[in-house]
Amino acid sequence: MAALLLTWFSICGFRKAVTYAGREWVVNFWGTEMNTLDADFRQIREDGFNSVVIPVPWRQFQPDTGKREKNQEAYDRLSRIFEAAKRQGLGVILRVSYTWDCYPGGGSLKERFYGLRSDASLREAWLQYVGDLYREASGHTNFAGGFLTWEDFWNFVEESGTYGQQSTRIAKESGYAAWARAHYDSETLSRYYGRRISEVEMLDFPDHNAPAQRFVFEWNDAWMNQLLADAQKVFPDLSMEVRLDLDPVSEADGTRKGYLHAETFPAGNASYTSCMFSAPMGYDPGTEITADMGIQKAGEILGNLRRLAGGKPIFVDQFLYDDNTPEFAHNARIIERELPSYITGMASVLTTAGGGYAVWAYRDYKDNAIYNGQFGLGAEGWKLTGGAEVENAESNAFLFLPAGGRAMQNLSGRTTKGEKTWISFHYRAEEPCSLRIEAGNDAKTVALKGEGDLTLESGLSQVPSLSFRALGAAVELDEVQVYGFVTEGGIYRCDGSEGPYLQAIRELNRRLSD
Repeated sequence: MAALLLTWFSICGFRKAVTYAGREWVVNFWGTEMNTLDADFRQIREDGFNSVVIPVPWRQFQPDTGKREKNQEAYDRLSRIFEAAKRQGLGVILRVSYTWDCYPGGGSLKERFYGLRSDASLREAWLQYVGDLYREASGHTNFAGGFLTWEDFWNFVEESGTYGQQSTRIAKESGYAAWARAHYDSETLSRYYGRRISEVEMLDFPDHNAPAQRFVFEWNDAWMNQLLADAQKVFPDLSMEVRLDLDPVSEADGTRKGYLHAETFPAGNASYTSCMFSAPMGYDPGTEITADMGIQKAGEILGNLRRLAGGKPIFVDQFLYDDNTPEFAHNARIIERELPSYITGMASVLTTAGGGYAVWAYRDYKDNAIYNGQFGLGAEGWKLTGGAEVENAESNAFLFLPAGGRAMQNLSGRTTKGEKTWISFHYRAEEPCSLRIEAGNDAKTVALKGEGDLTLESGLSQVPSLSFRALGAAVELDEVQVYGFVTEGGIYRCDGSEGPYLQAIRELNRRLSD
C-alpha cells in the first residue's frame, strides 16, 4: 500500500481533477473512438488540473460474470487513457464499479447490482473484476488509486419498500432480515415496525415512511462497509464516496429526524474518504444562496465529514457548484452572478478538506442513448444490412450506407431526460441522396448533399430504436446521437467554446497548489 500512496501523491499531489468522458458522457464513453485523448488531456492540464477521474463500468469490463473473463478491448482502451494522460502529466483515478453504460451485452444491470446482496458467486465475480482492474491499472506509473460510490448501489435501498409480496423473500435473501434480528430484539423491532413481531416471524422490508426504515439504512451502511473491506483486499487503498445526505426517518414517537450515514465515513482502511458535494447541501429548497453563505456552509459540512472520518483527507470527487437538471430545479442554488466568486472562494474550504476535488461536467454533454455512435468499435451495437459497413479513413471510423443500405440500433431500456428527443449526426454525400430515419414509429426522410451536420426533433419523448436507410445514392454517417437533455457545467460548451465559469475554475486551480 505504501508504494501506491507514494504514486498517488507524487503524481497528483493535491488532486485537481476532471471526470473525463471525452466529447460524450460517462454512460456511453466506452463506445466512443477516443481519438481526441491527447488534445483533451492537454487542455485539461493547461486549465490547471493534474488528474482525471475515469468511471469504469463493471458490465462492460466483465460482460460474463459466469466465466469472469475480462473484456480485453475495454482494458486496451483503458491503457490508452493511461498512456495519453501520462504524456500530459496527469494522474488517473478510477471510479470503480460504475453502474450505467450503454453496453449491449452482459445482461441486466439491475440483476447484477441487486444480485451482489444475495448471490455469493456473483459477489466473487465482482471482486474478480475489482482485482483485475487494480492489477491492470497498477502497472501504470500515473495510476492514482480509485473509489467506489454509495450511489452505484443505492437503487436497492430506494426500492426496498416497494417489493410487495416479494418483500419477505428479498429481505431474507439479501441478508437484511438476519442482520436486523442480530442487532435488535423482538420488542425493539415491534416498536419500530408498528406491529407485534414474534421471535420466529420472518421480517420484510418496511415502508419508507415507517420508523423501521432506519434499520434498512443501518444495514445498508454495514453492507457497504463490508463490500468495501472485501474490495480493499484486492484493490489496496480503494476508497468510497460516502453519502452526505441526511435521509429523513420517523421515530417511534412520531417525530422526524435526519439519518446520517456516519458509519461509512472512515471508508475502511483507505487513506482518504471521498464524497460528492453539491452547493445546495444544508439549505431548504428554493433558497437563494450568496457566495459567502455557500462557502461557509461547505466548510461546516466538509469539516464535519473529515472529523467523523477520523481526520482523513476528503476528496470531493464531484464538486457540483451548479446543476441544471430538471429533477433538481427546486433545490437551493448559488445566486448566478455570484457563482464565479463562490467557485474561487471554495479554495480555502477544499484546502482544509485536504484531498482535492473533481468537476463532473468539464464539457457540457448530451444524454446520448446511442452506443458506438462514432463507430470506433466497428459495427458493435448496430445491425447492418443491404451492404452497410463501417469504414475507416485517416484514423476516423464512419458508417457507409450504399443505396438501400440500412443500419439499426435497439435503444430499449436507455432513456433520456427531456420531454423531447433530438437526433443528430454528421453526414457526407458525394451525390444527392435521401436518408430515411425511423425513430420508433416516428419516421422522416431528408435530402442530403455534400457534408454537414443535421439535428432533427423526434415526435417522441423516448425513442425505442433508431434506423437509417439510404435511398437513391450512398451516404456516410458519423457522430450519431439521440438525446433529450444537455447537462451544463459552464466550463466548456458541447462545441468546445468557453463557458461562463472557465476562468473561475482556472483561478480556483491556481489558488490550490499541487
